[in-house]
Amino acid sequence: MTDEPLNMPRVTRVVYLPLDPTPGEREILQRYADCSRACFNFAFYAKDAIQRRWSAERDRLIAQGMEEKEARKSATALYRVPRQFDLQKMFLAQRGSR
Repeated sequence: MTDEPLNMPRVTRVVYLPLDPTPGEREILQRYADCSRACFNFAFYAKDAIQRRWSAERDRLIAQGMEEKEARKSATALYRVPRQFDLQKMFLAQRGSR
């Protein structure tokens, strides 16, 4: 809880600070950016692949005559969207196999 009265507008300022890293700092920043992008891409494609499998399974079950709601439930039981911990385990397993 803040001590500000509720009817007072909140003032927010944006301050832009230019970065002027040294060549060594630039290299470190680039490595962090590359690693972050690699991790994001891995998580994105892993979730996308599971979503596609889930959709295919749901469509297959509906084609067999199952109600859509029940087909969604059954497909979800087979293909759960991975959480952060699951993705970390998958990433480390992939990275270790190279």
